[in-house]
Amino acid sequence: MSQREVAHLLGVHEGTVSRQTDKLRDRCLETIGKKLTAEGWTGDDIEGFVLTELGSLLMDDPKLSADQLTAMMARRGKTLESAPR
Repeated sequence: MSQREVAHLLGVHEGTVSRQTDKLRDRCLETIGKKLTAEGWTGDDIEGFVLTELGSLLMDDPKLSADQLTAMMARRGKTLESAPR
């Protein structure tokens, strides 16, 4: 799903989607980095590790599947059919 589609679906500007996803990414990386460091992480590039190694784990989580996210949005009254292509 593109930023444009997400923005249309949520009724916000594309820039808002971009800024919010950047903030979310930064907060997640900071939190995960603190946890890894507390657990003894000695690598220099925590962000690179998280983005390359943990990304696939997150995407494999059934709660984050496209079908589950679509169902969650539908429960909130949002559908993709109304989004521009």
